[in-house]
Amino acid sequence: MKVEKKIIALSISFGLFVWVVDAVLDFYFFYEGTFWELLIYDVPKHEVYIRSVILASFMIFGILIGSIMVKRKKAEEALQESEERYRDLYENAPNAYLSIDPVNGSILRCNLAASQLLGFDKETILRMKVFDLYADTPHGLPKAQEVFRRFKAGETIGDVELQMKHLDGHLIWISLSVEALKDDKGNVKESRSMVIDISERKRAEEALKASLEEKKVLLREIHHRVKNNMQVISSLLRLQFSKIDDKQHADMFKESQDRIKSMALIHEKLYQSEDLAHIDFSEYVKTLVTGLFRSHGVDTEKISTKLEVEGISLELDNAITCGLIINELVSNSLKYAFPQDGKGEIRVALRSINENEVELTVSDNGVGIPENLDFKNTESLGLHLVTILSEDQLHGKINLNRVGGTKYHIRFKKVNDKVRI
Repeated sequence: MKVEKKIIALSISFGLFVWVVDAVLDFYFFYEGTFWELLIYDVPKHEVYIRSVILASFMIFGILIGSIMVKRKKAEEALQESEERYRDLYENAPNAYLSIDPVNGSILRCNLAASQLLGFDKETILRMKVFDLYADTPHGLPKAQEVFRRFKAGETIGDVELQMKHLDGHLIWISLSVEALKDDKGNVKESRSMVIDISERKRAEEALKASLEEKKVLLREIHHRVKNNMQVISSLLRLQFSKIDDKQHADMFKESQDRIKSMALIHEKLYQSEDLAHIDFSEYVKTLVTGLFRSHGVDTEKISTKLEVEGISLELDNAITCGLIINELVSNSLKYAFPQDGKGEIRVALRSINENEVELTVSDNGVGIPENLDFKNTESLGLHLVTILSEDQLHGKINLNRVGGTKYHIRFKKVNDKVRI
């Protein structure tokens, strides 16, 4: 900075001095004669003013050159200061940074955080290739090679999870973001790679997964034990009604057994399912109805079934409720709809009416229910149970259509894509 100031001062001083001397001499010769003018200048008088202009131009030119040099020096100093600040930020950044050569993967620069993360000193890292830093695991070197290929192609890559290896050999989970820096011709010259240590997060995720898996195992075991306990109860009921001679009482035990089986089947399906909170109702209904046909000893050549169940998942409580309803209504159809070995069809359907409502339909084309029978006020435990489950458990509405047989429609609402209970 001092050199430039001296250049400007000397340029101004010299220009002013020459200009003043020349002006004085020109003034003197213009008024006093031409002897000294010819002796000293040996030029015509009219060129005196031209010389003055030229000298003034030199002076101005010197000032401009000095000014330009000062501005350039200031710009250089500002650039140097900016580079120093950048180097300071780069070196002391909390995250690790690496600059990679796109030609051979050499490490051009690294900061202190990178050295601390990997356990190597900076000089050692700068002698390595970037691939030497990655672990020989599926999440290590193969993925790093793919990222390098994309970086060479000029892509910007963000938040790729990889595994690096520490000096002592332990694995480090990182999140890598890479920006391809290009020259004026658009060619990739190096990378700006930010490396974030996510090992703690990955350990927390693994611990959470292990905890969830443990809970899944426990829930499956609970469903398995509940199913086994219900099967024990069902078996006890079967042993009991096998000792009963009175058909009416025996049928009561058998109906109770079927109800328990319908609930036990729910827990069996949950035990077998990946989703421990919801039931694939289509498969459940198929198994339930098949079991009821077998329990009642129905000839499937005479009475057929038609199942139209959409891919709707129900929560545990709702699935149990709907299962009990289907158990009661299908059992009623098998017992009363087709007297004297009659033929016909039983249909079970479950569908979404809209985003908020579901409709369950159980019907048959048998003899139908008498017009004078109020199914909501009857001594039949089964129909009374269906009404309670539909209105009090599902908070829905149940209707009976007697045209062409018997058809029950039960509508209930969903809440947040789940059936309301």
